[in-house]
Amino acid sequence: MIRTLPFPQNSGDRVYSAQFIRAIAEAGADVTVIGLATGTPPEPGFERITWIPVEAEARSSLAAATMSLPLVAAKNSPPAFRQKFRETLDKQKPDLIVLDSYAAGWVLEEIGSDAPRVCYVAHNWEEQITRDIAREFRGSLPKRVFLQLNAARTRRLERRMVARASLVAALTDSDRRNLLQAAPGKASVLIPPGFVGASRVSRIIDGLVPRHLVMLGSVQWIAKQMNLAAFLRVADPAFSAAGITLDIVGDVAAEFRQEWSPKVKATRFVGFADDLDAALDRARMGLLIDSLGGGFKLKVLSYLQTRTPVAALTGSFEGIPEEVARHFLVAPDAERLVAAIIAAIDDLPRLNAMQDAALLAARGRFEWPENGRRFVAALPQPGG
Repeated sequence: MIRTLPFPQNSGDRVYSAQFIRAIAEAGADVTVIGLATGTPPEPGFERITWIPVEAEARSSLAAATMSLPLVAAKNSPPAFRQKFRETLDKQKPDLIVLDSYAAGWVLEEIGSDAPRVCYVAHNWEEQITRDIAREFRGSLPKRVFLQLNAARTRRLERRMVARASLVAALTDSDRRNLLQAAPGKASVLIPPGFVGASRVSRIIDGLVPRHLVMLGSVQWIAKQMNLAAFLRVADPAFSAAGITLDIVGDVAAEFRQEWSPKVKATRFVGFADDLDAALDRARMGLLIDSLGGGFKLKVLSYLQTRTPVAALTGSFEGIPEEVARHFLVAPDAERLVAAIIAAIDDLPRLNAMQDAALLAARGRFEWPENGRRFVAALPQPGG
């Protein structure tokens, strides 16, 4: 399996990858993971997996931009990683190479047609996401042109990965259908994220809980920065006037924080939280505002497990069944969502009913052990 090593688990993609790797190992697969080292060792509970950290720096954005690969794949394929991959492939002779996200697509340049079978684990339908980012970006002309070029590179690589793969794994059914448009009949499997740990047995939101909202997640990726900036332009003045505080809990890109900190009154950039439960205990609702970027948002599972009522923009909770999402506060745009939040934030009986019903509806739907068994069962058999 090829990816940047997923420790610490401080972003949605790392959480998904770490739990996916553990689930398939516990389902009986012999898993070796090779990836760029992050300086953090594997956490307890991951002892059944062989980890091969590559001590190398990712390529700079400038160097990566000169390659024909998408920026993420180019940055995460320095020469030392490529060399270590070739050595590991020769030594271990695996039955299957698992490419964990399109960032690992560079591997196709290192293997021939006689290489082991390939599985592509698609975290999103990247073709659409990069196209949407290029279309919606309103910054400098050079960056806009580069984003358009990156979208074309992503489309080309992702389609090549799907064509080369014997099995495509997707997080949502929508992504699976879109990925397979150019490869009808391709074997595929749906592997949504799962709950990690136990869900909270009970929670009562009362007047002692501050009139706070929380938005979980890293704000490093350009799509997430664009989503948050668009929301804050509308929400921060309204929340300030209503006496509501919005806490952004997660790693925020330094440039974004520097730009927005002087502009906002109701919004606080809290940073990464070691105690997520405590951060959510101080909030009456959790936000999903990812109108740009698609895919399954792991933060929704954290909201559900901690019994945090969810307020969401339409289209920002792909992969969540209607039976669960009907208990969210949903609006089609930032203006109407902000107004609905302000109207609901002091309706404590409603908030308690939302959190209780949403978790009840989600039970049994997001289970990593079952995901691991489903993936292993779908794997192509050696020589088959």
